[in-house]
Amino acid sequence: MPALTPIGEIFDLSGGQASDGLLDALASGRITLRSKLRFWVANASDAGASQAFSLGARLGYLTQDFRGFQAFIEGNHVEVFTPNDFFDGVNDNTDLTLVADVEQTELNQAWVQYGRSRKDFEFNLRAGRQATAAIDQRFIGSSGSRQGEQTFDAIAFASRFGADRRVSFEYGYIDKVQRIFDVDALDYKSDSHTLRLGYVSDGIGTLSAFALLLDLKDSAPELSNQTYGISVDQRRVASDRVSVVYSLGFAVQADYGSNPTDYSAASVYAEGGAAIPDLGIVSVGYELSGSDEGDASFQYSLTTGQRIHRLSDTFITTPDDGLEDFFVNYELPSSPSGLMGELNFHYYRSEEDGRDLGTEYNLNLTKLLSPNLSATLLASYFDTSSAANPNLFLANLELNFSF
Repeated sequence: MPALTPIGEIFDLSGGQASDGLLDALASGRITLRSKLRFWVANASDAGASQAFSLGARLGYLTQDFRGFQAFIEGNHVEVFTPNDFFDGVNDNTDLTLVADVEQTELNQAWVQYGRSRKDFEFNLRAGRQATAAIDQRFIGSSGSRQGEQTFDAIAFASRFGADRRVSFEYGYIDKVQRIFDVDALDYKSDSHTLRLGYVSDGIGTLSAFALLLDLKDSAPELSNQTYGISVDQRRVASDRVSVVYSLGFAVQADYGSNPTDYSAASVYAEGGAAIPDLGIVSVGYELSGSDEGDASFQYSLTTGQRIHRLSDTFITTPDDGLEDFFVNYELPSSPSGLMGELNFHYYRSEEDGRDLGTEYNLNLTKLLSPNLSATLLASYFDTSSAANPNLFLANLELNFSF
């Protein structure tokens, strides 16, 4: 179920050129680099203030294409300059506010793929450790905004076919989830499948039907589930007139595989608004992550954090009594100066009894300084009187470099 304005890193690895020989394809590839220098300030009402200053670098090598084959390998190193000034999720600074940027050195991606393209048909098959956003980052994502990246030991197949390649089919099998913490004990062993069938309509938008069968075994049995859903997304923006944009989705979920809890719950997502020339996109939305009578709730087990405009990650796990999210979002228009971003407001309440769970205010701005360099400012404030979650303020300033 695509969000109108997803937050996350987009890194194009499709630029390898065709080569006539295998050795030439291996030797004449291109080096890739994604580097992020960032400074976080975070303060929760139930913990001490944190300052996290770190540098992350993902260095990779992409071969040229040889008869449809291509390979990529990438390592990730995160250097933390203030290790005693924040809680990263695995260190001993548990009295400080969480900032999940863990010092690490790891193999981030290593995959081989094969693809072919014809007039009315194309496909790609990729196997190995990879970053993916199957069925949108609302359900499975790489958490690319973190210094550590969530990647998957997986096989992924994607194809487009039919007139103008309007029909798409995707399938993925996930054997292991490498989480952002670089601690083997926190990774997920998996026996999971994802499927999606899509169609692009000029008048309606992108229509999708999808299924996720997630079995995270003994690693996280409570997050094992089966989800089936449909969605439609329309985001065509006209440069000379007001355009209507929207995203709608519905999904049902139940326990699956190793999950010991017998439950079923539903999710409803709706966002709609207008794209106004020289002003940007203004939208309002509602998301329900339903509950099964307070015993369990609809979960996004392998999601990218900060999905659907949320920066605080307060509800990355849905409370057992369900969650309703009412939000307003404003996205800046495309600008020749290279400034882009959004600001939004959320009001949260529980589904079961309608309890007030708090409000959230977010700002996300990025300025392109050059084709390879950008600066980003993130700020979020979550305010609540609920005992279940603390108040939280966070701000992040970062420089991103890639080639």
